[in-house]
Amino acid sequence: MTTTDTRRPLWQRTWVRVTGSIAALALVAGAGAAGTALASPHTVTNRPAANSAPAHPQPTKTPAKAPVHQAPAPRAAGAVPAGYVQHILAAGITAPAAWIGQTGQQLAGYWQRGYTAAWTDANVLTPGGIYAYHLAAFDQITARDFGVTPPAQGIQPAPAAPAAPAPVQQAPAPAPAGPQLTNGVAVVLQFYQDLTNRDYQAAWALGGSNLNGGAGYSAWVAGYATTASIDVTGYGTWSDGTVWTHLSAAQTNGTVKTYDGTYTVAGGVIVSAHMTQTS
Repeated sequence: MTTTDTRRPLWQRTWVRVTGSIAALALVAGAGAAGTALASPHTVTNRPAANSAPAHPQPTKTPAKAPVHQAPAPRAAGAVPAGYVQHILAAGITAPAAWIGQTGQQLAGYWQRGYTAAWTDANVLTPGGIYAYHLAAFDQITARDFGVTPPAQGIQPAPAAPAAPAPVQQAPAPAPAGPQLTNGVAVVLQFYQDLTNRDYQAAWALGGSNLNGGAGYSAWVAGYATTASIDVTGYGTWSDGTVWTHLSAAQTNGTVKTYDGTYTVAGGVIVSAHMTQTS
């Protein structure tokens, strides 16, 4: 009986066996790896969620506090502001520091009560010795430093009373009649002796009333205010009524003035003079 060999060709059978072996090896290797994975313990690391708190919280930093600026303490009512006295002195106004502070307080108080700067100028600053050209500066500095503005309208200075007329100094009454000096030289010498003795009334009676140029007794006496003494260093007569003289007048400041000239004497008094200063 004829038998037909239905087996596959040898190369196919050989390839099947090879591939089957490879597959078996792969299965064995996979199973071993799986068993190893199951048998070996391992640690699973759990990562925290992005919004979870850390395991160890960090200390919270307290924000630095902003510096607190204290408002300056309000100035006590009536107190002198700092720098006020120095501002007044820097304006060229010379006065004691204590007086300046006290006067500034007075001005501020008066202005708050309705007094004008014109009133305080006339009744506070001027009597205190502040010059007229310093009044405006004193007022401006005081208003600025004390924070008080004088009212534009308010209590005004009282109108100044008219100045009383100066008393008219009357010429002294004529001196009682004494021994009549008939010699012209004697009259002139006595006249200057009376001036040196400050006996102006006697000198006025001997002819000063004729030598004052119409200025009057007071002005004539004032003309000798700086004269300390008068010496007649030379004299003589040209006639019965004319006397020539040389005078040396010492002044209170130590200087000396000299004069030359003539006097006319009549009736025991000097009636005219023609004297010239020579030094």
